[in-house]
Amino acid sequence: MHSEMMANPSFAQSLKELTPQIDMVVLLDRTVDLLTPLCTQLTYEGLIDELYGITYGASKFPRETFSEDVQNIRKGDPPTQGPLTVMLTSEEELSQEDKEIYDERKKAETVSDLKQFVQKLPHIQATKLSLSRHTTIAELIKNTTDRDDFLNMLHGEQCLREEESSDKVLDYTEQCMGMCEPVSKILRLMCMQSVANGGLKSRLMEQYKREILQCYGYQHLISLCNLEKAGLLRLQEGKSTFPLLRRQLRLIPEQIDELNPKTFHTCSQAMHL
Repeated sequence: MHSEMMANPSFAQSLKELTPQIDMVVLLDRTVDLLTPLCTQLTYEGLIDELYGITYGASKFPRETFSEDVQNIRKGDPPTQGPLTVMLTSEEELSQEDKEIYDERKKAETVSDLKQFVQKLPHIQATKLSLSRHTTIAELIKNTTDRDDFLNMLHGEQCLREEESSDKVLDYTEQCMGMCEPVSKILRLMCMQSVANGGLKSRLMEQYKREILQCYGYQHLISLCNLEKAGLLRLQEGKSTFPLLRRQLRLIPEQIDELNPKTFHTCSQAMHL
């Protein structure tokens, strides 16, 4: 854009005449709140990122769970192998305009009305495929979020944020190690416990490190060192100030209206910040 402005002065002048849509930018140092990004995301796209990952705005899902129309398979074609890549864009949202198009079909009485409706059929077909695609994705997500291990993980994160003692989480973390859960899950719980408690006691830190190396391999020693450098894992020095800050600043609402949420705490299970 800079080269276009230099080559075309009139283009630069037209940009200056535009009314800006953003009048203020607020930058927050991430170290102010290290707990929120460690919490499990519970929005629709957040859960897709947690369970399937998002790379360059796209995610890959098991192909066999989608209909042939969504997979774009023609009759007679051999089945395609490998996961199905789905682009996640805001353009696929079912808006009020889509509902109005469906209503036009019922109201069409003249040939001219039918002709206008037929011109919009490609858009209706695309909306139908989008609805089918995201319904299947939602079912895949629900199959995971209804499992006991996922609910136990959310309960463990809630205990770390809202309770004074983390003894319950210690038992849960050790249980996850014994069941060889993904090491990323274990490291996340360790970091949350460290941040919420103002660090880990020396004995507990050594216990966690020993079990990580024994259960998952010595290659994760580098990960532990990097987490310590980032300040996510550290030894406890004095009493944690997080419980006091949580109460005084009301970081976690006690009562939440899930039907009419006023903060993103409902969606992310995190703090206000």
